[in-house]
Amino acid sequence: MIHRFVFNPFLENTYVVDMGNKEAVVIDPGCQTRREKQELENFLRENQLNVRYCLNTHLHVDHIYGNELLKENFGALSVASIKDQIPREITEKPIRRRYWPFADTEPKVDVYVNDGEQLKVGNHEILILETPGHSPGSLSFYIPALEAVFVGDLLEKSSRGTLQYIYSSAEQMEQSIKKILELPLKTAIYYGHGDFSSIKAERSGLGTD
Repeated sequence: MIHRFVFNPFLENTYVVDMGNKEAVVIDPGCQTRREKQELENFLRENQLNVRYCLNTHLHVDHIYGNELLKENFGALSVASIKDQIPREITEKPIRRRYWPFADTEPKVDVYVNDGEQLKVGNHEILILETPGHSPGSLSFYIPALEAVFVGDLLEKSSRGTLQYIYSSAEQMEQSIKKILELPLKTAIYYGHGDFSSIKAERSGLGTD
């Protein structure tokens, strides 16, 4: 089961993925308001889901508002790439905010992961794919058994993701998109914003066939 919520003013997609045996992951919890956080919590409790991990495709604030909720109320470990952390030598607040927009503090990460690593949750494996471009540490989460990949802001439906930050890289994004489009054609793509699609549709929409 994959359940989508649309949260916060950025219309960000938050995904709850039932991995079997009542174990679950939440991908990019963007719940910002008290009502949104309660909506997510109610869903998890009503379905009696044990949230093992909070998977962050990247650490922009619209994707991580709910990290602390999941840790405090469900014991979920936050997973991300260390490459999305602000370089430690940058100490001036105005410059730090260019790396970490809309927030003064960075999120707490419990588990840093690298390309090719796997997480076993419930009955299924989650393959970690490094897909930089939108941000240096952007990740995608591929679940072969569910024929699904979660790409954050790497892609939007039939278009490339945004490159508006000082660390965004068009070259890295092109390589990351190529990497994702090598997955099986019937794989569903779940974006950070907007409706889902498939590898087959994206190959056609992006003109890569």
